[in-house]
Amino acid sequence: MKILLYTDSRGLKLESEDYVHYSERLAERYDVDAFLRPFKKTTTLDFLQFVKEHDISAYDHVILHVGIVEYSPRRQKSCWRMYESKRQIFDEVFGKDNIKAHLSRDFGYTYKDDKIINMYSMDMARRDLLPRLRDVPRLIWVSNTRDVPFWNDPTRQNRRGPLNMHIIHDYAHLFMDTLNESINLMQWDEDGAKEHTIEGIHLNKKGSDFLYNKIVERLES
Repeated sequence: MKILLYTDSRGLKLESEDYVHYSERLAERYDVDAFLRPFKKTTTLDFLQFVKEHDISAYDHVILHVGIVEYSPRRQKSCWRMYESKRQIFDEVFGKDNIKAHLSRDFGYTYKDDKIINMYSMDMARRDLLPRLRDVPRLIWVSNTRDVPFWNDPTRQNRRGPLNMHIIHDYAHLFMDTLNESINLMQWDEDGAKEHTIEGIHLNKKGSDFLYNKIVERLES
C-alpha cells in the first residue's frame, strides 16, 4: 500500500521519551512518502500547493495532519508574515481582496501587545478551502486535539496563548463534518488531551500510538 503523509510539526517526535512516533511506525509498515513539517509553519495551503505541483494519483491513501497552524488565533503581525510567505496560494484559494480584508480584522483580543486574528474565517474555509480538499482522492484528515485552558505544563513555560484558542474546536468540527474521511482527536476531553499530548498540541507516546492504531484501522478496513 502506497501512502502520502503530509504533516505539520505534529508528525514529528518532539519529546525525549524513547519511542517510535506514528509517522515512523507507518513508514515501517507501508510504502510511505512522508513530508513532515516541510515548512516552519506548515499549512493546508502548503499541501494544496504540493498537490498542484505533484501527481498524487499513484497513492492509495493521503493522510493529512495539518490545519491548526493557520486556524489557530495568533498575533496579527504573525498572520501577515505568514501570508506574505505564502501569498500565491492564499490569493489563489481565497482571493487577494478577501484574505487581506480578513487579516485586517481582529477577534477583539490582545496577545503580546498585538491584536489577534487567524488566517481565514469559518465561512472562507467552508466556501473556498474545504471543497478543494474534498476533491483530493482518498484523503484522510487528522484533527487537532482539544485546547486545555491554563494548563501550566512546563513545556509552555507557564504562558497561555490567546484567550480565544477554543475556536480551534469549531474549525476541527467543520473539517470533520465536511470532509469524506477524518480521524477525530477531539474525542478526548481536557483530561484526555493532557494524557495524550505534550502540551495540548503535539502528541506524546500514548497519543502517537493511539493515532497510529486509528490510521492502520482506517487503512485496513
